[in-house]
Amino acid sequence: MTQDQKIRALRAQIKAKKAVQFIYLNDDKGTRTGNPHTLGISQDDYALRIYQTGGTTSTGLEGKNSAEDFRFFFLEDIDDIVELRTKFEVHPAFKSGDK
Repeated sequence: MTQDQKIRALRAQIKAKKAVQFIYLNDDKGTRTGNPHTLGISQDDYALRIYQTGGTTSTGLEGKNSAEDFRFFFLEDIDDIVELRTKFEVHPAFKSGDK
């Protein structure tokens, strides 16, 4: 997937409030599943803020609707995005305009 394709796919899922699954190539190269909340710029690169609901994580998932399950992923390290049909509500801990 090109960067533009990733951006379009993630923006569509965010707008529709539908979950995604992807491979994160940066640390453990694991599969991540979750609810994408925002896509923005951080350190001059696109970054995704997602409420992770499943998959590999280096620090473990808290579960039970914990705000600690919000994760941050650089777009360049995201691969194989799967657009899931699972709908979600915006997490109560999400802060619009989050840096």
